[in-house]
Formats: sequence, structure tokens, C-alpha cells
Amino acid sequence: CFSPDCEMNASASEDTTVRLWKSDGTVIRTLRGGHDRWVTCVAFHPNSKSLVSGSADRNLIIWNTMGVPMRHLRGHDSFVESVAYAPNGLAIVSGSRDRTVKMWGTDGVLLKTFYGHTDKVWSVAFSHDNHTIASAGFDRSIRIWDIEQGLISTFQGHGDVVHSIAFSPDGKNIASASRDTTVKLWVIRGTPLRTLMGHTDEIMAIAISPNSKFLASTCKDKTVNLWNANGTLQTILEGHNDKVNSVAFSPDSSTI
Repeated sequence: CFSPDCEMNASASEDTTVRLWKSDGTVIRTLRGGHDRWVTCVAFHPNSKSLVSGSADRNLIIWNTMGVPMRHLRGHDSFVESVAYAPNGLAIVSGSRDRTVKMWGTDGVLLKTFYGHTDKVWSVAFSHDNHTIASAGFDRSIRIWDIEQGLISTFQGHGDVVHSIAFSPDGKNIASASRDTTVKLWVIRGTPLRTLMGHTDEIMAIAISPNSKFLASTCKDKTVNLWNANGTLQTILEGHNDKVNSVAFSPDSSTI
């Protein structure tokens, strides 16, 4: 992921570390000694001064950018697969193979657990209104949660596992990426807008640019597809030599 101030990137690895990088590829520092199994996900706080990581060790850790672990968040019963900050920086949401979605305070306190998925939760996202969470996973569904009221909507339409979801910057639409080789765009009420077809294998990740003009999807076919907001395929980015598991736009929408 990119830091909101565009000063660094963070990556999560099977080597149990998180690394912070400059945009030229120089390693700033390696965050180690917190997780004892592979790190599956990472997200920056909106102020760019801290970040949170999730791991196969079932825990989340909040770090400062100097590499010091500040909080350990414990409560999941299986791998943590996805993590995101609320845009206001006051809460963290995590999704796990234990089929739950959890919301945490930045002080590490578990605030709420959302139940409803019938299989592994693979992706979570916070809407820009700070009150709405989306989650998706192996049960092929996308679920929308109000942080106070709980489950408010369930989207059905993919023919296989949903690997990744993303809110549009205005919070009105959701993009989802699936093992069924499609990207789908939805109205927040659960109405399908369109299906984007172009990949030849399962799609691993989806991102929407902050300026709302583009979508990027990554695939097991080693490519990244860049789409216009209307669903037209603009270009195919090639160069990886294995499946591409994650994608992110820079905050100024100029870089992937």
C-alpha cells in the first residue's frame, strides 16, 4: 500500500516482516519481531505516521513508521486476511478465515464482531463515510455492514470466491474481483451495474483510483488490467512472472 502522504510504500511478506520503501525501491526499514508467521495484509493510518498489519499468526499489530510495535490486537481464531483503516483514522476493520469481521479501536480494543459469512472472509473495506464496512470471501457473497446496526445488505452474483472489494471514493459503488475471472461493479444497495471481462484466470485484487477515473485488477494470469470507470479496458500491464496478489493506487492517482 501507499502512505497517504505519498512518502513511502509498505509491503507484507511470507518472511514474517513488513518493509517500508521509498518510491525508487530503496528500503527505508524492515519491521520485524512482531509476527511469527507470514504477514498477509498491511494498511497505513490516514496520517501516515503508523500502520497496521495482519498475519497468519491470527494477530494484528499497529506499528509506528520507525518500526516499533505499539499495539497487539488479538481476537481472531484464524488467519487475518485483510485489514483497513477508517478514513477518519479512528477504527480498524479486519477480516479472517474464522468467518468474522472485527472492528477495533486504534487503542487495540475490540469494539465489535460481525457474524454472517459462512466461509473465510478474504477482503474488507471501509467506506469514506466511516460508518459502512464491506466484506467478501469464500462464500461468494459481498456483505455491507453499518458499524452500529450490523448487516444491512448482501450481494450475490459471483460464481466463485470473491477475493477483493473496494469502495468508490464517493461511497456509492463497490467493485469486486472474483475467482470466476470477472470484476463486477455494484450500486451500494446491491444492484449490479456491469461486469468487466478481460482476464483469463482468477482475479486476485481490485482497486479504484482516488480520482474515480480508473480501476486496476490483478490476476493469476500474471497481468494487471487498467479499466476506465465505465468498464472499458484501457490497457494490460505485463511484466510479472507469477500471479499478482495485490494492487494499490497512489493517493494522487498517477501511479499503480
